[in-house]
Amino acid sequence: MSEVLWGEQVGLLPVDDRCFTIYFAQLPLARFDSEKLQVTPLPKTAGFDTVALVEQDQKVSGMCPV
Repeated sequence: MSEVLWGEQVGLLPVDDRCFTIYFAQLPLARFDSEKLQVTPLPKTAGFDTVALVEQDQKVSGMCPV
């Protein structure tokens, strides 16, 4: 994935028997194909807004990792 996420926990949400969506918190990052052992970018979605993934009433930390 990236050195930026080294040591961080990510989640895998099954899409089907073979593919999983990789998440960091509520943010979908990529797709993992367990048959090919390959990570690919998610398809571009028109109008996709990552801010919409966070519920409006949910508190989000403004702290950035160093």
